[in-house]
Amino acid sequence: MESLTKIFTTLLFFIWVNASQAQISANNSTVKGNNQFAIELYKQLTQGKQTNLFVSPYSISSALAMTYAGAKKTTATEMAQVLHFAPDNLHKDYKTLADHFKNINRKGLELKIANALWGEKTQRFLPTYLSLNQKYYQSKLENLDFKKQPEQSRLIINKWVEGKTNNKIKNLIPKGLIDQRTRLVLTNAIYFKGDWQYIFKKSQTRRMPFIAKNQRFPGIKFMGMQRRFRYTANQQLQAIEIPYKDHKMSLMILLPKGKDGLSALEKQFDAATYQKLIDQMRYTKVKLSLPKFKMTVSTKLKETLQQLGMKTAFNNQADFTGMTGTSDLKISEVVHKAFVEVNEKGTEAAAATAVIMRAKKASVKHPTPPVIFKADHPFMFIIKDNKTNSILFIGKLENPKATS
Repeated sequence: MESLTKIFTTLLFFIWVNASQAQISANNSTVKGNNQFAIELYKQLTQGKQTNLFVSPYSISSALAMTYAGAKKTTATEMAQVLHFAPDNLHKDYKTLADHFKNINRKGLELKIANALWGEKTQRFLPTYLSLNQKYYQSKLENLDFKKQPEQSRLIINKWVEGKTNNKIKNLIPKGLIDQRTRLVLTNAIYFKGDWQYIFKKSQTRRMPFIAKNQRFPGIKFMGMQRRFRYTANQQLQAIEIPYKDHKMSLMILLPKGKDGLSALEKQFDAATYQKLIDQMRYTKVKLSLPKFKMTVSTKLKETLQQLGMKTAFNNQADFTGMTGTSDLKISEVVHKAFVEVNEKGTEAAAATAVIMRAKKASVKHPTPPVIFKADHPFMFIIKDNKTNSILFIGKLENPKATS
């Protein structure tokens, strides 16, 4: 059987974001900004931590872009700086990206993105704000009774997320995060399922140890394959792209050369390094050993976004007058949940983010021996679109036995 990859991502926000039509490239300012935010978010979330991580920064950026559409003054400035938004073309670019991702779909490759706005039924939202989200993010306003039925409203939103992620992301918004003061929730869901371009044969799977900094995990199942992949290496790391059907998307593995080298790699890794590695890759014969793994990661992002510099949006000075015409809203929390599983069939993954807004009162051709790429110690991984190099998912594996 061919390997497959499934990925699900869902975002919940009091404001909503999507993507756009037309042609788009890796040099697009929104694509470059999204990737810069993706890596800065990853570094902030992993700082000083030796645990598994998996998030969809594209989902988070999308949801926050919809929120940004209603932000003004300092609130908007800080959001643009942290998220690396290029304001002039931002919403058009997201529409272009959405259309590009739609066109990726084919037999063996499925990528779906959905958005929705969930508003308090008594709250008035500006028609200009709603029409912008509808036009560029295909995000329709759904009315809920947050004031009288906050728990039922939470369950309705979570059910939507679950449906858009093939039941992989459940209970995205925990109990208590939606209350009578909630006025808007923005949701984004992304689902990806892709067959590998090349087959991982189950007969090649072997048990080997995986060695983390302070722990050894014996008997981990490693998939194996030898063939030509896009590959590069330097003194610090090896990097490989494992393509999905028709080479439209790839799983990129960044493997430190030292067994304990991941933290040093993370410190030096940035958007320029990411693009440079891609540019340096050449088709090379590789003997690949990759562990099967699975993880579920839930993250509250308010503190992380504040640490990155997005502070005003969360306090009583927040200005989202572009949503309602009045300065009565702020973001109370941003929650994200992501799931990924990698095996011989491929990768299955899902992620969800919720932003909750409240009232303020509350090629090598000569024959050469294969390069050995043995991912038997902690590594970073990225699931990317190959045309634009957009980072859709990013994570790291520290413990191959952890399931949550």
